[in-house]
Amino acid sequence: MARWLNRLHLRGKLAFILIVGFVLPMTLLTVLMVDRLLTDNREARIQEMQRSMEHRRDQLDALFTQAVTLSLDVVADSSLNRSLDATYSSPYQFLLAYQEYIRDRLDVSPVYSAVSRMMVYTDNPTLLPGKYICVQSPVDYSFGESEDAVSLRSISGQDLFLRVSTGSTVDFPGPDISIIRRMNTISYNRTYSRILRLSVNLSVLRAELENPDLFDSFLLMDDAGHVLLSSSSAAADSALLTRSGEQTMELPLSACPSLRLVSVYPLSSITREVSRILLPYLLLSLLLTGLGLFFAALVARNISGRLQTIGNHTKGIAEGKFGILDETKMGQDEVGELARDIDQMSRQLDDYIQKEYLNEIQHAQLQREKATAELHALQSQVNPHFMFNALEAIRLKARARGETETARMITYMSRMFRRLLDWHDDLIPLREELGFVQEFLAIQKYRYDHAFAFEVKADEELLDNYIPKMLIQPLVENACVHGVWTDEGAQDAGLTITREGDSMKVVVADRGEGMTPERLQEVHRLLQNGDNSMHSVGLNNVLIRCRLYYGDAARLDVESRRNGGTVFTLIVPVRWKKEDFHVSGSDCG
Repeated sequence: MARWLNRLHLRGKLAFILIVGFVLPMTLLTVLMVDRLLTDNREARIQEMQRSMEHRRDQLDALFTQAVTLSLDVVADSSLNRSLDATYSSPYQFLLAYQEYIRDRLDVSPVYSAVSRMMVYTDNPTLLPGKYICVQSPVDYSFGESEDAVSLRSISGQDLFLRVSTGSTVDFPGPDISIIRRMNTISYNRTYSRILRLSVNLSVLRAELENPDLFDSFLLMDDAGHVLLSSSSAAADSALLTRSGEQTMELPLSACPSLRLVSVYPLSSITREVSRILLPYLLLSLLLTGLGLFFAALVARNISGRLQTIGNHTKGIAEGKFGILDETKMGQDEVGELARDIDQMSRQLDDYIQKEYLNEIQHAQLQREKATAELHALQSQVNPHFMFNALEAIRLKARARGETETARMITYMSRMFRRLLDWHDDLIPLREELGFVQEFLAIQKYRYDHAFAFEVKADEELLDNYIPKMLIQPLVENACVHGVWTDEGAQDAGLTITREGDSMKVVVADRGEGMTPERLQEVHRLLQNGDNSMHSVGLNNVLIRCRLYYGDAARLDVESRRNGGTVFTLIVPVRWKKEDFHVSGSDCG
């Protein structure tokens, strides 16, 4: 793969990157988006159709429920049942009863829109047939129609039926959908048989099926597959359900489960909707791909042209022609940086060739300086050796004269100088540091002829704790120099070392004159931000060693009052092994 890419020109590489990194992902993304849009649109369309179907089904259920409720109300009317079951002696008596109650009770218009007509079928011969009464014997559910044209389905129990008739009679011309209920189920007045027939208003049903919205048409069908009503005359045939390019949805009616609402919708409507949504995405994808190819070619031409210029320039350098590129044409990108680097290399090569002799002289001078530094290093080793020999000679002469205290002080001085000069082992136990402090205090007492007292207290458990060398001595020296002498004479001072949890607390206190506010402010600046404007070598040394060995875990504070003494408090972590130290570069607190 790498070899194949190396053989491609820059424009080919950019084209490869564009195709693999943009065109293919863009195409895949477009395909996925289109598929998702198709799925979402189809699901949304189907859900919308489902809601429309459920709404129309609920409307039809309400109409049939109204008819069923009316039939129950009529059958339960005891006065009507007694009137229909009575035996009349003459037609005149029946007409009186008919006009007084029967006609008004069986007349449903215009209160009940779901029912177009209501009729009672009875075998009572004393009744006169008319608009609401039909006398026949025997009374059955055929109502004089051909059995082939009648379909009867039980709705609830044995006394309520849905009757669908595709034939025609004198009383009910044309197709009819009726609710049938027996009327002589009540315990009283069962002289004659009676059946109540409520004809559902087909015009109202058809109105509910019109305006199909998303659908081509709505059909009301029975469970035998007969189309009873349709929203359009062209759809009144069940063959429509199998027509090519059409899809159907159906829902049974809750009030009459033997009837179902069927919708027919064309697949072309969904296809048109998807095409309308898909076209902008396809055009946008093609536009973005074209723009990507155009800009890729533009960038490739820009980069390859400048690289060719740089290549010609490097060939000139190889031939000894140290020319300069026009930086204004090289740009500010990586290619421009490469051109500037090559220009700088060209200048450096030219300078190197022209100044080679001067570089050789400078090299020789560096060699001499190195030799001088090595000589100084040797001398720095000889001078301390001479000082120690001189101190040893003075000590021996003082001891020979009986001046033992002077000889002991010289011994202490010699040890101090050796410690100060030998930093091979910079981490020592607290015990060794306190021994050094005691020797320093002995020298100070010798200087001041025992005129002051300096008390040293330390927890025994901390004596094997490792600390940096010369961490405590500068604080003790500061107390001796600035704190034990006042206008009233010598004062006492002390060193206290205690343990607080995982830390060691070092307190150096004196009863001297204390610091002036200005001096105390300078010390605070030194402790807080390292500003050594007061040029205090000892305190600055302690701060630096805190920074190196403890970092932020160490803290050095000072308190001082005029004529009230000074107290330095140093808190550092306890370290029992040298390996526990990690040199840090952060300031100590």
